[in-house]
Amino acid sequence: MGRRDIFDILLITFVLAIIVSFCSPARAEDESLCARVKMEIQQELTFERQAFDARMRINNGLSNITLENVSIQLDFADEDGKEVFGSSDPNDNDAIFFYRLESLKNIDDISGNGTVNPESTAEIHWLIIPAPGAAKDMPQGAMYLVGATVTYLLGGEEHKTIVAPDYIYVRPMPELFLDYFLPGDVYGDDPFTSEIEPPIPFSLGVRVKNAGSGEAYEVKIDSAQPKIVSNQQGLPVHYKILSSEVNGEITDTELTVDFGQIDPGKSATARWIMSCDISGRFVDFTAYYSHSDELGGQLTSLITGTATHKLIHDVLVDLPGRDSVRDFLALDEEGSYKVYESENVDTEVHDQSTLSSLQQVSNNEYLLSTPVTDGFMYVKLTDPYNGTKIISEVIRSDGKKIKEENVWLSRHKVGSNPWEYYFNLFDYNSTGSYRVIFKDAPVELNPPVLQFMPDKHGAEEHTISFVVQASDPDGTTPSLFAAPLPVGATFTDNGNGEGTFEWTPVIGQAGDYEITFTASDGILEASQLVKIRICHHTDTDCDGMDDQWEIDHFNTLGRDGTDDYDHDGISDLKEFLYGFDPLVPEFAPSVPEISEPLDGAEVTTRTPTLTVKNSIDPDGDEIKYQFELYSDKDYRTLVDSAEIDETDSTTSWDVTTELNDNTWYFWRVRATDGKSFSLWTYGKFFVNTQNDPPGKFNISWPANDSVITTETPTIEITNSKDPDGDRISYTFEVYTQDDSSNPVTSETVNENENGRTTWQVPLSLENGSAYFIRVIATDTHGEVSEADQVNFSIDTNEHAPTSPVILEPEAGTEVTEQEVDLVVGNATDEDNDPLDYYFELDKVPTFDSSDLIQSGAIPEQAEETIWHVSNLEDNCVYYWRVKASDGSSESYWSYGSFRVNTKNDNPLVPVVKNPGQNAWVNTLSPALELHPGKDLDEDQLTYQIELYSDRKLRNLISQVESSSPVWNLPVELEDTTWYFWRARVIDEHGVSSDWTDTHRFFVRRVNQPPEITILEPQADIYTNEASVTIRWEDEDTDSNATIALYYNTQPVTENGTLIADGIGENPDGEADTYTWNIENLAEGKYYIYAVIS
Repeated sequence: MGRRDIFDILLITFVLAIIVSFCSPARAEDESLCARVKMEIQQELTFERQAFDARMRINNGLSNITLENVSIQLDFADEDGKEVFGSSDPNDNDAIFFYRLESLKNIDDISGNGTVNPESTAEIHWLIIPAPGAAKDMPQGAMYLVGATVTYLLGGEEHKTIVAPDYIYVRPMPELFLDYFLPGDVYGDDPFTSEIEPPIPFSLGVRVKNAGSGEAYEVKIDSAQPKIVSNQQGLPVHYKILSSEVNGEITDTELTVDFGQIDPGKSATARWIMSCDISGRFVDFTAYYSHSDELGGQLTSLITGTATHKLIHDVLVDLPGRDSVRDFLALDEEGSYKVYESENVDTEVHDQSTLSSLQQVSNNEYLLSTPVTDGFMYVKLTDPYNGTKIISEVIRSDGKKIKEENVWLSRHKVGSNPWEYYFNLFDYNSTGSYRVIFKDAPVELNPPVLQFMPDKHGAEEHTISFVVQASDPDGTTPSLFAAPLPVGATFTDNGNGEGTFEWTPVIGQAGDYEITFTASDGILEASQLVKIRICHHTDTDCDGMDDQWEIDHFNTLGRDGTDDYDHDGISDLKEFLYGFDPLVPEFAPSVPEISEPLDGAEVTTRTPTLTVKNSIDPDGDEIKYQFELYSDKDYRTLVDSAEIDETDSTTSWDVTTELNDNTWYFWRVRATDGKSFSLWTYGKFFVNTQNDPPGKFNISWPANDSVITTETPTIEITNSKDPDGDRISYTFEVYTQDDSSNPVTSETVNENENGRTTWQVPLSLENGSAYFIRVIATDTHGEVSEADQVNFSIDTNEHAPTSPVILEPEAGTEVTEQEVDLVVGNATDEDNDPLDYYFELDKVPTFDSSDLIQSGAIPEQAEETIWHVSNLEDNCVYYWRVKASDGSSESYWSYGSFRVNTKNDNPLVPVVKNPGQNAWVNTLSPALELHPGKDLDEDQLTYQIELYSDRKLRNLISQVESSSPVWNLPVELEDTTWYFWRARVIDEHGVSSDWTDTHRFFVRRVNQPPEITILEPQADIYTNEASVTIRWEDEDTDSNATIALYYNTQPVTENGTLIADGIGENPDGEADTYTWNIENLAEGKYYIYAVIS
């Protein structure tokens, strides 16, 4: 088969696989040469404003030609192929896509100066972000094509290639608007009266409206806390949730609710029916929302706005086609009424109260007259029965029966004034006339009402006493009980709805107690559980700190232990428990420095000693060191650990677990004074108890007893593996068959990095002669191993076949099945001999593991030769090679590799590097570091890191998505403040790992001392010049120091005479100079010194 046929095969591959091939003609004895480019977008779906990864691979299969001056320009088009604008300028408002170059591998430039070396694969990643509006408001998403234009030099000739595009669907984003509906006044016990009033239930609501064109998934209110202005008597406020509903369906009685999916243009509602034991005014409701983000990121920008409305009543718009979920009738700040429907319709409501009246028609029946209305209307009139009756029904003049949700009685009270009672009606397209029928309220027995009691605390030898109050709405005087009573405690029912609890705990009774107080009218009863904590007699305010210690340090018992008086990150309570001075800030110890083994060193014992130079603790506290030893560089598999007390100068840990020989281990250590922790410092070492010789290896070309058709063949070996990790060199020796003592030629070369090493015989061997090859591997310590020798002969009249061309799978690509066809473009043979192909497949590039599979001889097939392999292991990289043989001579091997990836696996949770849990950092802009992420599919990973100011992760300070596991914070943090952070990784398909555990760190800025070193004069000098040049080097890492120069007549660095001061520290780190004029200085000996501060 000729070279023309091979090019046609590659062209077909281009069409089917979206690959561009560059081919170069070769000499007759060389293989056909090709390079390929492929653009891939692994992710099929993204959202506006959300990044996705685009990857290009350039596979240069040419053995001796470099692709030069590579330039790549991304191309964007819509589904019709029409060009759309993309820009690398994030401020370009005309761009549909913003992109930035994220990473380069095996190529250092794509702007016209890039190179791709022979037999290598370059990989380029871009981060691409669709702009708002890119989805064209299409819920299913708009399709775009992303391709590229590649220009390059091949053999000095310029080429330009249009890379076939891949596609991405861009969906619109949801836009959530939140409406809160808060009651005005809520009623419980009136603190201005002696009677204990029962609480009146009230409604609290929220509507989440999706005003965007995209669906919002898994929308939740994570937590919420209502706030009510308390009474003037300062009584505690207690809430109780009576019922909850989401979209009209009853849910668990808690403030956390799950709205699920909210479609574009739709809304979801939630309600809580609550009660409060104290009357007050509702002023605020704070909710924390979350929603699903399929492709990573919290996307808080989805919340476009919020509004708060005063809730009048939960009504039901009963127009044709409306749903059965109740709606919100609200009074807005400007004084107008509006109904906010669950189906995302907001409509003004006419207030007709002043134009309406109730006239009695007969006993229990009234006529409501109001203006005829086009649209919604609301009427609020005085209740003619002052709350003594209830509504039976309301019928409009056209026969419509008003739903019970839309007619109700209400009451209102201001201060100690009497209750005011009202009749309320909400309707649509009013006819102006309604029959309102009242009826007597059913007689119901009501249980007694207990005055709410907060939990109590007291101290031993101090009397704790309080009054329990109850009343009965039915007018009886309830009886009061308490049980179980602690030893020594008494409870007395005073017979007037009040009872007295009294107890003087004795020493030894400190602890927690639970007492149930019950009020009974003989039929019904009510009860409340009160928790009483009794503290030690030295802690009368029960805050965990001894009273005298508080007086000595704070001169008050007013501090509760939760604050941090000296702002050193340690609460007052912990200062007390640790025995510290709460008025003097504490400092963390410095980061320990590894002494031995040094990073990357070898140890000769399986139980090594790990030593660090001691940290410095500014407070002089005793220090311990936390050592951790791992078997993997990802720091996931802990082998051993210990906490060691500090010893003089250095501190050591003798590893107790016996380690494996010829194995790398990874360790870290940090210092702690019991209350603060330094950052971790990291190291690694290799266990090597004795030197081992290099492992077995083979000569892979030529084959034993083969015929070579060139006089200067290239010998190829598969690399040896040294158990100790030593570098290996190889000595190649060629002998004639009749002289095994004197090599014809030999040379020692260093091993290559790709799993094989080659050596071309430097002189011409004799045609028709027989030879053998010896190859000896030698490690850096002189230990050797030898490959089996190979015999061959030279016959230049024969023609060896060319090497087969790797077609599928391409080098470095993925296959999605656990079986695959290995496809090669056929070799050529000038003698037209029939060819056989020999394939080998292995998990290592040296083709010498126990997993090696060999095909045996496969006769050449038409145009392409295929070997099918099956039972491959998922998430595994395989290496394969193939050669052609005409029976006597063979081609060189051609090499390929692929990865089996049957499904996309979630990345593993990343491991935090620094700052670790409870670490202290001494800079306002620390770096947050992770160990490199791990993904079974070896996808390109994006690191998402979030920083918060609170433990519950509600107040987001900053976040980043980056290809780097290290994030240098772009903001300055507050000094003496705790911060909280977490991270996860996202693969190129948009699948994320779980979040790390939340880690916290404390910012405690420490002013590092500046440093200065005089460089010139370097030694004593003798001079009669008019000046002396003083040169120095300075450094101040965290501020701008100033420098003063002095001289003295004695070799001391104090009380000198000033030469110059106010010299600024040089921020670039280069040496500074000062010329000192000494013309007026008397003869004598002078000493120079510098002070930096």
